[in-house]
Amino acid sequence: RINLRGSTARWVGEGTSSTTDTTPSYGELEFPAMTLLAEPEVTTEALDDASIDIEMMLAEDGQYDFAEKESAAYISGDGDKKPVGLLSASHTYVASASWEWKKIGYLATGSDGAFAGTGPGDVIVKLPHELKAEFRQQGSWLVGRSTIGAVRALRDSQGRYLWSEGDVSKGVPNTLNGYVVHEDEQMPAIGSGAHAMAFGDWRRAYIIVDRV
Repeated sequence: RINLRGSTARWVGEGTSSTTDTTPSYGELEFPAMTLLAEPEVTTEALDDASIDIEMMLAEDGQYDFAEKESAAYISGDGDKKPVGLLSASHTYVASASWEWKKIGYLATGSDGAFAGTGPGDVIVKLPHELKAEFRQQGSWLVGRSTIGAVRALRDSQGRYLWSEGDVSKGVPNTLNGYVVHEDEQMPAIGSGAHAMAFGDWRRAYIIVDRV
């Protein structure tokens, strides 16, 4: 279940009687079962006579294919026998100033299909602060490879780079304006009308349910 409306806690004076209210209100989330499968065909003779472990090779190839298709579904899946993605066309996108429940807010870069010519990094600095503190504190970026290439050169008004190089070998992540960056090849490239960068607390924004 999901909380649709918070509790309405209130202050009362000593000896003051209180009344019950109808909050919080809860909705129910449903998770239909979906199956991702692969059915490669190989003869018994090939399995018996091959000098390599064909069965293991097929299993490994299948795992890579599964990972790619799952990642694509989590980003842009349409919900038809697959998950509904973060950037599914079924979502309604509105300018952040007009955000309301069940819609996804966004900030425009200031130039069609590119960052603005003046102050291009301003939108990156502003976007995290469109979220409430409880979501922003655990927030992180979700971007694709080509977008990373574009934002690495952006600077703030003081001329400082917004991108900070991490060290994956030591468990130090890359950050953008102080927030961790997650790279996903399925995120769209910068373009006209594209949502090429996303910011949020992903543990609360998106739920992945695995069948047991």
